[in-house]
Amino acid sequence: MPAEIEKNQIALLSQKSGWLKKQSNGIIKNWSYRYFALDGYKLYYFKLPSDKIPKGVINFNQISIDMIAKPRDSPKQITLKPVNSTESILLKSSLRSELSEWASILYHTILTSRGKQKKLAGLGKKGKFWKHERISNSEFIDQADTGDILLFRSQDISSTITRGLIGSKYDHVAFIIKYVSGKIGILEATTADGVGIVLWSHYLAHDWHTLSERIMYRQLQVERTDEMMMKLEEFVKKVEGKKFKISPVKLLQRSSREMPGEEDSFFCSELVASAYKAMGLINQDIPASAYWPGDFSCDKNLDLIGAMLSREILIDFDLEPNTNSFLSS
Repeated sequence: MPAEIEKNQIALLSQKSGWLKKQSNGIIKNWSYRYFALDGYKLYYFKLPSDKIPKGVINFNQISIDMIAKPRDSPKQITLKPVNSTESILLKSSLRSELSEWASILYHTILTSRGKQKKLAGLGKKGKFWKHERISNSEFIDQADTGDILLFRSQDISSTITRGLIGSKYDHVAFIIKYVSGKIGILEATTADGVGIVLWSHYLAHDWHTLSERIMYRQLQVERTDEMMMKLEEFVKKVEGKKFKISPVKLLQRSSREMPGEEDSFFCSELVASAYKAMGLINQDIPASAYWPGDFSCDKNLDLIGAMLSREILIDFDLEPNTNSFLSS
């Protein structure tokens, strides 16, 4: 069993955590140690307890799970079988007593979960659904706040080529603005329209979300002061309507020459970086054009001043509402 090392926040706050052996889902059924943490109704697993990005997560409030422990009194193996799925998650432990504890707490968690009570089976149709933590669209709308970001993995060929060239899982990033009315606006720079704000409701009404393989949500965790919001408002007024442009001159820029919002044009990640600079969250000496969409993903440890971005959460437009409690985990 791997040695215990520093734990991430999920593991520290969980009601139970520890090493378990998990069987792979590939052609060759290997067993590998993974660090599991049960936080509320979510079962996370990591390669190492210090990892910030989980390898997978099962939210028992989002899908019905059948658990099989054999033998029941002192199990050698636990099987988690999602309803309506051909795949299962098999778990073992080098200590029977440890596996018995896991079986007990998982049994009671599953029994009281919304997934069990409501017989939710929709996620089971999606292969390896546990690879991404998810929220429904309605939950995203409730939780989104100004300064949060969206990462897009688009489906078209040009976006696939772009991801290959920049070495990123994502080809587009956008900045969220939440209005007093509760409506969500997306500030973004696109080749078609330049810099502008589109309402999330308008975005969905035109089915633009279907153009992406996935859209990931990251919350900005920071104290949003009046001064910060005023500076952001001034920034938005300056940048709306500006052109989209990406050029070698921009990319080779070594130092920041313009104040945030004074740039003549933007590409998507440059716009988000400049917005963060306007809010005082990014080093003013680094040009906004130095940032790519991938720099805002969990894979990169973006250095923010007095703030941080949450882990990536997939917005699942097929997910039933009220099946998650992301903020509490």
